Parts: sequence; C-alpha cells; structure tokens
Amino acid sequence: YAGEFAQYLYRLHQPAGAAAPSSEFRGVGLAALDAKTCGQIAALDSPLQGPAQDLWSQALSAAPHDKAPLWLHGDPHPHNTVITEQHGRCQLAALIDFGDLCAGDPASDLGMLWMHFSAEATASAFEGYGAQPGSDLWQRSRGWALRYAMLTATLAEEDPLGRIGRQTLQLLLAGGQCRK
Repeated sequence: YAGEFAQYLYRLHQPAGAAAPSSEFRGVGLAALDAKTCGQIAALDSPLQGPAQDLWSQALSAAPHDKAPLWLHGDPHPHNTVITEQHGRCQLAALIDFGDLCAGDPASDLGMLWMHFSAEATASAFEGYGAQPGSDLWQRSRGWALRYAMLTATLAEEDPLGRIGRQTLQLLLAGGQCRK
C-alpha cells in the first residue's frame, strides 16, 4: 500500500490557510528540534549514536521547507492506519486519529513512511509522492523518521509500536530490511 499511502498524503498536503493550527512538535523546522533530538541520540546504544548523528546532520543540512505551510495529518503512524487485504494484497482503507492535524512541513508526515515500509517501498512511495530519494524533502523526512523511531523504540517490548520503532531504527541506522 506504499503508493496508495503516498498518494493519500499528497492529496492531504495542500496549502493551509492562515487560520490553520500549528504545532510545537509536528511540521516545524528540524532546527527547532535539534537540542531535544541530540539528547535522544545521546541516549541511544553507543553503536547507534554515530550513524544517528550522521543522519540527523544530513537532515539538518537539507534546505528547509520554504513554501506555504501544508495541511498535515500529524501522526500517520501504523496504529493510525487501517489496512485491508484483498487477493493477497494490502490496501490502505483509512487514516484515523486526526488529533494532531496541523499545518507545516510535509516531511513531518512523510517521515512515517519508514515506520510502514521497507527501504525499497519507502523509495517507491517518495517517487509516487513526487519527491526523489536524496532530495531535501527526503532528507528532512529521514530526520523525522529518526525522531519517531527514537520516540517509539522506548515503548514496552510487547507494544507493537515499540517493535516498529526498534525495527525502524535498524532500517535507518543499520541498513536492515525489516518489513515488506
């Protein structure tokens, strides 16, 4: 469902009006989250700190979102995504919980792609969205993915979102292929 998910986000990510809500922790420029993110990186296991800092530095060096703020879901992680299976193929049925709806940089929502898909499917989703892997949007999205992975990786061992967070860290930092 990578292509469907990317198209859903693309259709959602439309210019928001001046009255649109903003968030202190979704859709903002990554520089505003640098101190907190560096603290999270310092709390990672030692072998992960270097790759995490490298990824974060690359995300910070990407050109910031300089267009009008776009509508964002704010929290499109796997627990807020309803998937159906038809004829052996997963399909996006719905995205729920719009409690973090806000306006800002679409990289915030797109960072969740790594929590849903393998590296190949994530690259395909970005292409379907109209952004190339390696682009500034992609780099900022990887920074958001790192933040989300670090936040969820600390959840309990039996929590599925915690497992996804740990797998996403592996995918981002060790190059692992965790999900299809």
